[in-house]
Amino acid sequence: MSTVLYYPNFEIQDEVWLKFALLYLDHVETIVPHSAELCLSQKHKLILENTDLLKCYNPRYQEGQKASDDAIQIINRIIENPQRYSSRIGKMHFLQDWRDWRNHNFELYHDKFSDSFMHFCKENKIYSNSKNGMIVPYEVGLIYMSLLAYSISDRTKMDVITDSKDMNKLITLSNATWQANPTEDKLIGLKSYIETKVPVDIKSIPIEKIISLRNNPKYRKSLKDFHSIVDKISKEKSLDKFNIHEIEYELEYKLKDIQADLVVNLGASLVGTTLGLVLAVNSGSDYLTLLKESMGSAGAAVGAVQLFKGKEVIREKHSARRFLTYLNNL
Repeated sequence: MSTVLYYPNFEIQDEVWLKFALLYLDHVETIVPHSAELCLSQKHKLILENTDLLKCYNPRYQEGQKASDDAIQIINRIIENPQRYSSRIGKMHFLQDWRDWRNHNFELYHDKFSDSFMHFCKENKIYSNSKNGMIVPYEVGLIYMSLLAYSISDRTKMDVITDSKDMNKLITLSNATWQANPTEDKLIGLKSYIETKVPVDIKSIPIEKIISLRNNPKYRKSLKDFHSIVDKISKEKSLDKFNIHEIEYELEYKLKDIQADLVVNLGASLVGTTLGLVLAVNSGSDYLTLLKESMGSAGAAVGAVQLFKGKEVIREKHSARRFLTYLNNL
């Protein structure tokens, strides 16, 4: 959890999510090709220059090639049978829209994809020229960027993270983004919810003030301790009621430190959000895979930490690490 890979855009789009990241996340890498580094916004540069939260990840040729090959297969399958995929795309006649140049609104820089993918998009009329690369329909751009993110994740072992609500339905279009393992008969999921808190009026708090709090040495130590405890959940080989209780206690203690700093330094009352973790135990295996599934907004959660309250069989054989975020209700 120390470093996560953000997609689909160069920059975090949701400012509330960005402020949450500054308060609770350790490091976030965003996929920025060398040719796009001069295009970053002043806000993004402000955070790059004044905090350790963000870092630009320049995609490698091999990662773009793999994502391009996967994208050609997946999008070709969609084009050949659009009725089958209309519900997941969210449009009945999406293929007509894709082939209308007026709906080409997602720019992909040439550093991110192969020539074969560009030619494929041209042949299928889902392409418009751009001085930076090409412009494709929104959904095509999301599909491609999810594949690129997971290609990078597969090599670097970074968890992936997004603030795109649309990604939740599109991500299921490809096994490549779920890392299906044919040797797994099933996964036993253990759900865990950690209540975090953010200022009620986080939208109106200047980002400079949140940056200042993040850079406070006392807050940095509390944040580092919090992440080290969360990581213990995934690294622990055998979880039982004794070490679970210890982790619960440590998490609650560190969250109180963080929340006290939020009140003192930001002068705000707090509202609860939920950081959701899903742990998947390989059937018959003795190790845990951390699936960071969601960071969602919720009402006041009951208790600061609720670990392993439910158990379910996950039949889809998902073993990719996810960390989807929804904070829009704040």
